[in-house]
Amino acid sequence: MTLDDAIATLYGREINRGCETFWDGGIKVSIGDIMNGHHSETMFSRDNMGKAGQRLVDEAARLFPKAFQ
Repeated sequence: MTLDDAIATLYGREINRGCETFWDGGIKVSIGDIMNGHHSETMFSRDNMGKAGQRLVDEAARLFPKAFQ
């Protein structure tokens, strides 16, 4: 799943998420937000950034199973 697809999927299920990129350091994706706290954060190296979208959806489904029923 692409990161675009993951963001759209979680947006449609009203699940807050974020992503930050770091120059030559990869990408950090998270479930949650600044106001309510982050429930999960995962860092992906530059070589594995393509896995970030699926990880977001999998982690959101684990944390908020009712949103995926």
